Amino acid sequence: MSHFLISGITGLRNRGVDALVRSIVHELRARDPECRITVVSKTPDYDGLRLAALDVAVVRDPYAGPIGFLRYLLVRWLRVALLLAWSMRAYREALAGADTLLVSGGDVFSSDYGDFDRYVQHMRDARAAGLRVHLLAHSIGRFAEGDIARWRRLERLVDHGSVRERASLDYLQGEIRSGLAWRLVADVAFLLPPAGEPFGEWLEHRVIGTRPCIVMSVSQGVSRFAGADSHAHLDALAELVEALLEEDPDASVVLLPHVQELSVRNDDSLLVHALEARLRHTLRVSSLAGQYTANEYKALLGRADFVVAERMHAAIGALSQAVPTISLGYSIKFEGVMSECYAGSRWAEAGNVQLSRFVAEPAATTAEILDAFRSRAAMREVLARNVPDIISRARSAFDW
Repeated sequence: MSHFLISGITGLRNRGVDALVRSIVHELRARDPECRITVVSKTPDYDGLRLAALDVAVVRDPYAGPIGFLRYLLVRWLRVALLLAWSMRAYREALAGADTLLVSGGDVFSSDYGDFDRYVQHMRDARAAGLRVHLLAHSIGRFAEGDIARWRRLERLVDHGSVRERASLDYLQGEIRSGLAWRLVADVAFLLPPAGEPFGEWLEHRVIGTRPCIVMSVSQGVSRFAGADSHAHLDALAELVEALLEEDPDASVVLLPHVQELSVRNDDSLLVHALEARLRHTLRVSSLAGQYTANEYKALLGRADFVVAERMHAAIGALSQAVPTISLGYSIKFEGVMSECYAGSRWAEAGNVQLSRFVAEPAATTAEILDAFRSRAAMREVLARNVPDIISRARSAFDW
């Protein structure tokens, strides 16, 4: 019986991570119904409850949190044999029983979020335990100059690697001159099934309201990632919502907090609340905060007429269902995914608005987004043509 260990998981309170894990589990079990799956998570208690119905085991990431970071330093630099310690017993047993480490996480291997070495330690442990190591559908880079050498050392731990968009592939083969043979696939969350009925019917009657329905996925953390002022970010979002509602008097807006982590720096529901307090058209604005799964949020995104997303996996939840979507992005992942979904059209570039520019030039970027809103029927046609191939590529990662 195959046993897969999945790392790179920060926790399912981030619905993008939730989407990745559920998609991986669904696709592995479709090919090997008897396979065992264990997730290494920063939040094992929460994630264990969320994944119990899928028969997925969850163990604590021994390198997460302040104590985990100290443990990582001891293991990595002082060569202390803490893999024998009681505090790492469940993790050590999972390593001993597994065949393959699947490293997920989307874009954890970049310089956008600081030190990525904690995710590498799982790979070192897996290699020491004799596991195969696969990097599954990543965005790679971009790296600061000092991180390129670290990345090249990391590659020695990898048996196989796949990337989720051509931008990463070009970066690895060109600027980085990677020594690995990378396979181009697509983000595995393109395969996530949306929640079905009766949840969909409840959304139609209780959440969506009038048509057209615009869903906005806002990010509490994105201004920090992009180096933008948080107050100016809130101002720009409020201006955009008001402009969309004024553009179509029948439209309604649903604010979607796709990430609701315990840290206030990364809890989108706080930004949703602040934005609601700023808006004049409050009767036409609602929100959907709560312990909804990625499948349930995808059901909402699939029923939208237009989506603006600051969270990549909220964008993917809509794009995978051919819903016209504009992203407000800050990294290679947004550029790559949007350019492929809108390939052959003007939205290949215009579909992603740089977050820093959105904050600095709210009037100009709002006008561009309004133009996309008016053109949403044409955008949907482009997505209907391009997305099936991207979904096929995502599935090929598991066939491989």
